[in-house]
Amino acid sequence: MVGVDGLIDNRESGINDRVDSVDRRISDQEFRLSLTEARFRRQFSALDTLVGQLQGTGSFLSQQLSLLPGAS
Repeated sequence: MVGVDGLIDNRESGINDRVDSVDRRISDQEFRLSLTEARFRRQFSALDTLVGQLQGTGSFLSQQLSLLPGAS
């Protein structure tokens, strides 16, 4: 029961294997989350740039429309 290949040793080994497996899964998930975060940051930055450009275009169009005859 308490020998080198006894019940306690085998159970401890099994538990340590599960802990290692959970640690690997946590590391894998953290890596995937970091990739997802980086992708979201790139997408947000691109979207922020696009919104700025569209606001500039909207301002330009509003100015041009205000110069048309009869616009008030």
